[in-house]
Amino acid sequence: MGGMGSGRTGGNPTSEATGSFILSVKGLLGRFPWSAVGGGTITFRSRWHGAFPVEVRVDTTDRAAPHVELTHATRVGAAGRIAYRVGLTTTRPRYGGERWWFVCPATGGRAFKLYLPNGGRRFLSRAGYQLGYAVTREDRIARYQRRAEHILAKLGRPDANWMGWAPKPKWMRRRTYERLCAELIDVQMEGEDVIRAEALRRFGCHI
Repeated sequence: MGGMGSGRTGGNPTSEATGSFILSVKGLLGRFPWSAVGGGTITFRSRWHGAFPVEVRVDTTDRAAPHVELTHATRVGAAGRIAYRVGLTTTRPRYGGERWWFVCPATGGRAFKLYLPNGGRRFLSRAGYQLGYAVTREDRIARYQRRAEHILAKLGRPDANWMGWAPKPKWMRRRTYERLCAELIDVQMEGEDVIRAEALRRFGCHI
């Protein structure tokens, strides 16, 4: 059974080896509006522990402090459940709209995903648990770069930096443009998570 000290790659346990449960901001919030409250239960399943329910309550009524409240058992073997808040923030993609991010309770940095590994108490970012990857950081970054560059090429900017963006080509339908931009932002957000986690692992700093 993987725990926080197992499955190390380059000195860091991986999310795969620790059997981490993962919350994605895209899957949890999507296009969740401001001034709203919503919630439900997400059930993770583990071959060792069976069902692991997480109660989720999203509250965006206060623009100064939007948050998600999570209630669940810990994965340290202790009895009982804990409840805590995870802050939310938004950015505005250049093509329009808003994108939600988690604010990691441990690092204070933006995060696209939160993790709860074996041996963990709360959902934190990859950097918060200093989780490594099953493949090297260079391999993952190169993968995100290729995916982003492929999308940018479809948008008519084959020479753009992978963290760049593209205005709508005149010949492209608005719906297609928005879909490609959404895919691009997802890839860039995932890539930014990798870079943040690697900076913390190597230099002990948050970016």
